[in-house]
Amino acid sequence: MRESWSIHITIGAHMKNYWIKASAILASILAMSLTAGCASSIDKVVEDRGQDMESIYAHYAGGDKANNYERRKRTLNMRDAESRSAMTGFPPHPERVRHLFPKLPNPELFMFVRPHAVGASGAPIPAYITRFTMYEKTHYALPGETVDTIRRNAVIDEALDQQDRERAAQLEDEQLKAQRKREQDARTQAFRASAHKKR
Repeated sequence: MRESWSIHITIGAHMKNYWIKASAILASILAMSLTAGCASSIDKVVEDRGQDMESIYAHYAGGDKANNYERRKRTLNMRDAESRSAMTGFPPHPERVRHLFPKLPNPELFMFVRPHAVGASGAPIPAYITRFTMYEKTHYALPGETVDTIRRNAVIDEALDQQDRERAAQLEDEQLKAQRKREQDARTQAFRASAHKKR
């Protein structure tokens, strides 16, 4: 029994040494391949594309006079294409979208924060002023509902309310006058009746 144990122990030790040597060889191969990548030059890795930054800048800044005519021609053609797309109306230009959906006013508010203490330690915070907008999001008017029309509608609503109040006051005055006239007519009839009885 002891012999079998010793055989297993010696075989296990040999296998252990084998795996240690294999992992060391594998680690050294991996390290050499990683460092070999760092040893290559940039010319081998990145291909040469021809122009450098100076020649590109000179070309676009007008240093290349031969292509200046072609560049102007291209910009004119692009402008012509833009004007044609503006005539068709598709896609809409930003000015049209701004006109159709104007931003509603979102005024900035200022808040004064008094000096105060914060936290368990009571760290002092000095007074300061902060600025924020009234609404969290920017709101847009619907088509035909511009800021001017909203203000105009508010003025019209106020004028209509004023007319309603004036009509109600006028109707109340007319009712009061009619009631006074009825009271006066009733008094004159009572006076005439009493005067008629006395005769």
